[in-house]
Amino acid sequence: MGDRSGEASALKNLADVLDDLGDHGEAKKFYEIALNLFRQLGQEDGVAVTLINLGYAQKDLGDLAGAQRAFEDSFAISSKLGNERRQAQALNSLGVILSRRGNIEEAAKRYNQAVQHFRESGDRSDAATVLANIAILLQNEGRLDEAQKKLE
Repeated sequence: MGDRSGEASALKNLADVLDDLGDHGEAKKFYEIALNLFRQLGQEDGVAVTLINLGYAQKDLGDLAGAQRAFEDSFAISSKLGNERRQAQALNSLGVILSRRGNIEEAAKRYNQAVQHFRESGDRSDAATVLANIAILLQNEGRLDEAQKKLE
C-alpha cells in the first residue's frame, strides 16, 4: 500500500511481541529494521521510542554498552523534540543500565532526573516506579531509612 510509516510501526510492534516472547535476538533485528525506516522517513519520535525498545532487547542479550548507547540516543532525540515523558523513559532506562554496570552514583542521578521529567509530564505512576528504583539502590547500599522514605 506504500504506507512506509505504517510499515515501520508494524515492524516495531512485531519486535515488541518477539521481545515479550523472549526472542530478544529476533526482536533486535526487527527493531533495527524499523529504526532505519523511521530514520529514512524523518520520524524522530518513532526513532526515539524504537531506540528505547531496542535498548531493552540489547540489555536482555547482555549488550549493556549497546543498550546504554540506545538509551542515550533516545534521550537526545526526545530532548530535541521536547518530549518530557520520553526523556523520562530514556533516563529511567539509563539508570537501569548504569546500575547493572555498577555505576550507582550515575544511576541515581539519572533516576532522579527521570522522576523530575515524569512529574513535569504529569505521569505520577511512572514517577512512583522510578522512586522505587531509587529505593532499591538505597536498600542495596544499606541506606534503609532513605529507601523507606522513597517508597513512602
